[in-house]
Amino acid sequence: MTTATTKPSLATDANADPFRYGWRLVPRPTPNNPYYLERVPLTLDDALHREVGDFIVHSDRHETDCMDLTAVPHARLEPSRRAIVLSNVRIA
Repeated sequence: MTTATTKPSLATDANADPFRYGWRLVPRPTPNNPYYLERVPLTLDDALHREVGDFIVHSDRHETDCMDLTAVPHARLEPSRRAIVLSNVRIA
């Protein structure tokens, strides 16, 4: 006897947690509050192409990976003054 397992679809995951990628505050004036900001969930495309003010959700594993990926090049390159290592910095 075999059993089939199904992988949750993206639609199911989105319904479970629409804010899994993060959110953006969007002006939605109401009659009682012309300055009302609605928290709108980000899509995967929004997370990949961020806008100023977007809040991106990070997991503990993501933060650990970022620290490791920053610390090693920092320790090896910056003492020689041949490079500068930056993390989570906007370059315009």
